[in-house]
Amino acid sequence: LLVSHALARILISVNPGLLEEMQVLECVGPLVSLIAKDYALQQFEGLLALTNLATVGMEVQDKIVGNGFGAIEELQWSKNEMVVRAATELLCNCVSCDKVLASIKDGSRQKLWIGLALSEDPATANAAAGAIAMASGDPRVAASLAKSGAFAQVLDLAESSQPGMRHRAFVTLENLRNEAEAFRTLDEGSQCKVKKALERLKESDGF
Repeated sequence: LLVSHALARILISVNPGLLEEMQVLECVGPLVSLIAKDYALQQFEGLLALTNLATVGMEVQDKIVGNGFGAIEELQWSKNEMVVRAATELLCNCVSCDKVLASIKDGSRQKLWIGLALSEDPATANAAAGAIAMASGDPRVAASLAKSGAFAQVLDLAESSQPGMRHRAFVTLENLRNEAEAFRTLDEGSQCKVKKALERLKESDGF
C-alpha cells in the first residue's frame, strides 16, 4: 500500500509521455488497488495519477476502465468533495470507453451524472457536463437523454453564467438536435425549447 501511494504521488506530476506505454500500463493495477482502499487521501491521489496516465491514449484508458471502473464509479458517491471531483474528471477523460458511455446512457446512473453537472463545485460540474456533452455524440446516449427527460436539466445548464458550462450544454443540445430519431421522441414544446436554446447560445456566445 505504501509503495502504491508513493507511486501515485510520483505519477501525479510526471509527464507520462516520458514513459514507455508498457510501463504506464503496468502502473494501472497498483493505482486501481490504491483507490479501492478506504482512505480519502490515497483515493484522491490515486485518481489524480490515473487521470494523468489516461492522457497517454485509448489503450491506457481501456485498461483503467477495465480494471477499475467499479471502484472509480463508486467514488463518485464519496462524501469527500475532492474525491468526487477527481473520480468524475478521470471518467470524463475516459468517456470514449464503452463502460463510461453505458453509465451515462443508463437511466439511474445518468441521474448521478446530471446531478454532478449541477454541482456547486465548478470543477466537478465542468467535468460531468463535459462527459455528458462528449457522450451525447453517441446516438444511444442522445436517445437516453431525450427519453429520460435529462435534456431539461441541460437546458438549465445553458442558462449558466459560466461560458464553459454554456458551451457544454450547447454541444449536448446540438447533438440531441442532430440525432433525428432521438429528437423526434420529444414533444413539440420540448423540441421548441431545445431549438430556442441553441439559437440563443449561437447568438449570445457565437457557438
